[in-house]
Amino acid sequence: MPRVLRSFRTFFQRTASFGAALTIVSSAVLAGLSLLPPLATAQARDAASPQKKSERNSSSKLPQQAVRTDPYTVGLVAAAGTDAAMANELSAILATGQETGPRGEVALRVLGIAGKGGIQNIRDLLTLPGVDLTITSPILVGRLRAQKALGDAGQKLVYIAPLYTKELHVLARSDVRSMADLAGKTVNLGTDGSTTDILARELLASMDMKVKGINVSQADALERMRAGEIAATLFIEAKPISWLAKYGRETGFHFLAVSSAMNIDEEHLPATLTSDDYPNLVAPGERVDTFAVQSALVAYDWPKRSSRHQLLSTFVGAFFSRFPEFQAESRHPKWKEVNLAATLPGWRRFGPAERWLTRIHESEARSGSGSAGSPQARSVPSKGQQRK
Repeated sequence: MPRVLRSFRTFFQRTASFGAALTIVSSAVLAGLSLLPPLATAQARDAASPQKKSERNSSSKLPQQAVRTDPYTVGLVAAAGTDAAMANELSAILATGQETGPRGEVALRVLGIAGKGGIQNIRDLLTLPGVDLTITSPILVGRLRAQKALGDAGQKLVYIAPLYTKELHVLARSDVRSMADLAGKTVNLGTDGSTTDILARELLASMDMKVKGINVSQADALERMRAGEIAATLFIEAKPISWLAKYGRETGFHFLAVSSAMNIDEEHLPATLTSDDYPNLVAPGERVDTFAVQSALVAYDWPKRSSRHQLLSTFVGAFFSRFPEFQAESRHPKWKEVNLAATLPGWRRFGPAERWLTRIHESEARSGSGSAGSPQARSVPSKGQQRK
């Protein structure tokens, strides 16, 4: 028993240290510091197949008791909101149309795992047993790479496809008429280490604006705005956000424009919020300028001969070949933004995904035809491409 307790104590100490390093990066990125040690090494993630202990871990990073993976299940970490909704549809659609074994077994299962979001999802992809995929913002990975916080593990992050954009929302009280009015006031920046937290601090720093930033949930922030304790709350999420439907202009809440305060570049895409998105908060004909960031389906690049690599290859084939089903009217509208063949500059695509797309384009070139739903290669939108 003492040996087991010592093993778990060592594990939690290491996990806590790792989590602390990731939390520090939200501030270190903004200050331009290079204080973070590497998060992990790729070798700690690449081990033998499940028949040889575990593909998740070959060292003492995790207790052996925790290392259990299903050879037919792909783990997908997604934060609450649009990411979780998309993960659920991935799971539901790909679960259909498969032959089952005598006990109901299927060759491929996508298991959605509730994630915290932000840099925590990246951490989970690099270290958590059973996790092969995550939905994250490439801009966050870029920040971690720039700070050399990923070490050699950063080379193991590859993308399968860019997904949809997420817009910055700045919801303020009636007495706050512009971003400049937030100076010196209490402002919620979302949960600690989230995409909102990191990018909102960058935004405020670029404006040379000092606020009293706090990190609370959006539900708590809205209640405190009503009580007059908070001037505004910021959140980056795909529009339209369903929970905002309960708040109307009569509450005094409204969106602040941010484009004049933010230089739009290849990472920050121009976007607008309109009455079509939020009829209860934006008057007909009005437009609130803001910016958006790209999200992507990111995978861990397992060794090529491993069973986890083969499982992800099976996932890619199923997802890509059945993609028209995801863009049906009954599915989440954000699927209509997705172009599987779009590229992420500075990123490497997962090998089987790249080969699948190449085969499709070569086949269409030989036949001289292409369907309207065929993936068209392009880069994700950049400066000058307006997002509606």
